[in-house]
Amino acid sequence: MRKLVYAIVFLIVCANGQTQSITDSLWKIASNSKLPDTVRLKAADDLTYEFMYWNNDSAYLFATYTLELARQKKQTPFVGRALRALGDIAYSKSDYKNSLKYYYEAYNVKGKGISKASTAASLANIGLVYRDLGDYERAMENYFKGLKLFEEAKDIPGVALIYTNIGTVHKLLGQNLEALKYHKKSLAMQEKLKDKKGIALAYSNIGGVYKQMGDLNQALSYYQKTLALRIANKEIRGQSQTFGDIGSVFTELNEFDSSLAYLQKSLELSTKIDEKRIIAQAHENLGDLFLKYGKNKESIRHLENAIAICKSTGMASQEMSCQQKLYTALKKEGRAADALVHFEEYIVLRDSVFKIDHQKEAARKELDYIYSKKHAADSLKNVADQRIARAQLQKEKTQKYALYGGFAVVFIFSFFLYKRFRVTQKQKQIISEQKRVVEEKQQEII
Repeated sequence: MRKLVYAIVFLIVCANGQTQSITDSLWKIASNSKLPDTVRLKAADDLTYEFMYWNNDSAYLFATYTLELARQKKQTPFVGRALRALGDIAYSKSDYKNSLKYYYEAYNVKGKGISKASTAASLANIGLVYRDLGDYERAMENYFKGLKLFEEAKDIPGVALIYTNIGTVHKLLGQNLEALKYHKKSLAMQEKLKDKKGIALAYSNIGGVYKQMGDLNQALSYYQKTLALRIANKEIRGQSQTFGDIGSVFTELNEFDSSLAYLQKSLELSTKIDEKRIIAQAHENLGDLFLKYGKNKESIRHLENAIAICKSTGMASQEMSCQQKLYTALKKEGRAADALVHFEEYIVLRDSVFKIDHQKEAARKELDYIYSKKHAADSLKNVADQRIARAQLQKEKTQKYALYGGFAVVFIFSFFLYKRFRVTQKQKQIISEQKRVVEEKQQEII
C-alpha cells in the first residue's frame, strides 16, 4: 500500500491545471484516515473514474488503491466497484483475459451492501467481453440475467444499459429490426433520465444499425448528433469512436477527403488513449477507404495493423472482417498466394463466429427471459387467486355455519314449543277430567 501511495502522490505532483486541483482535493479526502471509511472510499472511487477515460494508467493506480483500502476496511460494495473498474481498464485495452477475471471476481463478491444492481452490472460487463469475443450465446445469457436483476431493483439506467447491449448483439447477428427496437427503448429511457452520455451512446448505436441497413443519411444524422454530444461531454474515447463512424459513412458516400480526415482523427485520438479496439477499427476503416480507391498498398498496411491488434486481443469478429478485406486487397495487388492464406483464415473465423446455433441460442435466451417473467407473473396471479379462493371458501363456510346455527336455533325453539304444547294439552285434559268429575258429583247430590 505504501508504494502505491507514493506513486499516487507522484502522479498528483505531475498533474497540472484543473485536473491537478480536482485530483488534489479528492486525494486529501481519500488519504485522510480520520474521515469515515465510506467517505474516503467514495473519493478514491471518484478519482478512479476521473482518470478512467483518458489516462488508464492513472485510473489503474486509484482503482488498486480503492480495492486495497476497501478490503482492509471490509467495505464489500467498494470492493465490487473497484474490481469492476479494474475490469473496465483491462477491457479498454482489449485485455479480455484480465477483464473477465476482474468482472467475475466482482460478480462473486457477496456480503452486506451488495445490491442486485451491483451484481447485474457485473453480469452486463461479463456479457460485453463475451460479445467482443464473438461468443453471442454467453453474452445474451449474461445480459438477460442482468436485465432481470436490474428490473427487480427498479434500476432504470441499468435496464437501459442492458437494452443497449442486447441491441448490439442483434445487430451483430444481422437482426436489424430487433436491434433498432432495443436501441430505441434504451434512448427513450436515457432521454427520460436526461443522461447526455447515455443519449449519445443510443444515438451512436441507432446510427450503426441504419448504416448496416444501408440508410446512410439517417446513419450520418445520428452520428453527427452523437459527436456533438460527446464533444460537449469531453468524452475522448467516445469522440474517437464517432469520428471513425462518420468517416466510414463518408467512405460509402464516395467522399474521400472527408472520410480520410475523420478516420485519421479517430486513429489519432484512440492511439493517444491506447484504446486498442478503436485503434483496430480505425485501421480497418482506413484500409476500407484506400481499397475502394485502388490504393492497395496503403490498404494492406492498415488491414495488417488491424489484424495484428485483433489477434493479440482475441477480437474474433473484427479479425474476421479484416481478413476478408485483406484477401480482396492482396488479390487486387496480384498476390494470389498470400490472398488465399487470408481467405482461408477468414473462412475459419466465419465458421466459428457465425454458427447458425448462435442466432437460435440468442433467441432462446430471450424467450427464456420472457418466459421467466411470465411465469413469475403467473405465479403471483396464482397466489392471489388462491388467496381469493380461500377467502371465498372461508366466507361460504361461515355462511354455512350460520345457516346450520339458524336451523339449530329454530329446531330447539320448535322443540321447546312442542314440549310446551304437550304440557298445555295434558293440563287441559286434567282440568277437563276434573271438571267432569265435579259435574258428576253435583248430579249425584241433586
